[in-house]
Formats: sequence, C-alpha cells, structure tokens
Amino acid sequence: MTDGAFSFTVEQEGPPQTHTILRLAGEIDMMTAPELRACLVQHLTMHPQHFTLDFNRVGFFGSAGIAVLVEVKRAAQEQGSKLYVVNTGASVMRTLATTGLAELFCDEPPPP
Repeated sequence: MTDGAFSFTVEQEGPPQTHTILRLAGEIDMMTAPELRACLVQHLTMHPQHFTLDFNRVGFFGSAGIAVLVEVKRAAQEQGSKLYVVNTGASVMRTLATTGLAELFCDEPPPP
C-alpha cells in the first residue's frame, strides 16, 4: 500500500449472506471512489443482513468517498440491510465529523 492505491478484502461470517465485512485499504478520493462504489454495490446485491466496512487501513478519505457512503447507506436501508463503519482512523473520522455524518455511520456491528 505504499502508493496509496485503493484495495479491499471480503469476509463472510455467519450463515450464507448474513454478515459481509469489507476491509478497505489505501486512499479513497475522487479517483478511487468509483472503484469503492462498484465494490460496495456488488457486495450489497448479495443482500447481507449486516454489512460492515472496516476502514482500519484507509489513509485518506475524501468527499467523493462520503458521497459513496451516503448512496450505499440509502441502498442498504431500502433492502433491509444494516450498514456499519468501523475502525475509522483519524483521517476518516475527521471527514465524517466535519460533514456531520459521524453519528450516521459509526455503529457497533453485531458480534460475529
């Protein structure tokens, strides 16, 4: 991750399609937000009950990423899935707090 490129890994927990965890890494900006969106939409179409985004390895999170989160949160709610954002470092939390969205996205996910 030395170049800041966006990447992710996917984990499934519980019975099939119960809990999807996406572990995000790198930088999420206007160049990588479309890739983030495609990743999230693809995995959300599997209709998990719980959909967790782990930001532990995200070094930068810009406004384009916020737009994607808002869109995916709405889509998750429409299909009855719960979206969680966890392990937000200082960069991600600062962006969420500045936009007033920290409370909307920082939930405690269910235990695995």
